[in-house]
Amino acid sequence: MTEIYEHPPSGQTLLPALHAFLPHSLPLTARLSHPTPTPHSHILATFPPSSPPPQCWAAAYLDRSHRPETESWIFVSGSAPGRCAGFAAAETVHEKAEGEKEKPRDVCPACAEALMELVAYMTGLPLPPVEARPARTGRYFPPEGREPLLIGSLAEGPARVLDGRGWVARDLPGLEEGYWKYIFQPQEGEGEAALPAGLRMESPVRRQDLKTVLERTEVPRGEGTMAGLESVGVYEGEQLVGWGFVGLDGSVTSLGVEEEWRRRGIAKAIVRWVVGRAAGLGGGYAHADVGMGNGGSNAVCVKAGGRRGGVVYWVRIEIPSPYE
Repeated sequence: MTEIYEHPPSGQTLLPALHAFLPHSLPLTARLSHPTPTPHSHILATFPPSSPPPQCWAAAYLDRSHRPETESWIFVSGSAPGRCAGFAAAETVHEKAEGEKEKPRDVCPACAEALMELVAYMTGLPLPPVEARPARTGRYFPPEGREPLLIGSLAEGPARVLDGRGWVARDLPGLEEGYWKYIFQPQEGEGEAALPAGLRMESPVRRQDLKTVLERTEVPRGEGTMAGLESVGVYEGEQLVGWGFVGLDGSVTSLGVEEEWRRRGIAKAIVRWVVGRAAGLGGGYAHADVGMGNGGSNAVCVKAGGRRGGVVYWVRIEIPSPYE
């Protein structure tokens, strides 16, 4: 059995190991670098803080106090091509033709065991109280009485391992909704894209405009969460016409442009702004996770300099008790 270790809240004992795997470790690297830990957060790994990582290992950030928002980000060492026998195919999907996906190879047993033991440990921890549950309901909210663990931006190989174990809640959104991961590496001196005449950028998005942002998305996020993120709004006079946020995991989050203002380069300008700030969390990299069927946002990420780095998922985990 793989032992799970708590690492210090600063993440400093884990970040060197994660930096060695960039950009594949980008979501967890950025989440540990983000200055928003809570009393309920855990930084976990399958190796102790005092030791270097073995060849096959897994690590996670966990905070269930903001559910049903994303509660965890996980990295498994085998997610990087060439590090072990598993996961490599899932991380080279961007080399395939448009719309074509390569089936991930079987993962190595050591990586799979590390992942499963880590997830089992997380789901076994006591549930903290919810600090601020979003008021809306919708398909991304679990039914009353169920508290699945929501893991975000999870690489395809690890997601398939958990599904193969029967732990992914198939009646909730998850593996049927894949996202292309776009990787950005902004260069020093790279300028921001120009806006149409009469528009300006303002940071952060005004607090009174966060209601508009939240109304435009099905994804459950609290106003307090959004207010705590670095953000930019595009305004015509006092009217918000576009917006974007630096996600907790260093991603381009909640990108939006009002319909009558689309196809004018506003989204590209916002992405470039967010990427420039997010890269400071991710060791010089930033990323965006875009629904595979969202043609407009996929095109924007390419125009803004992103390259595809594989397919990821948001999965909701429910482990039968007892876990063996």
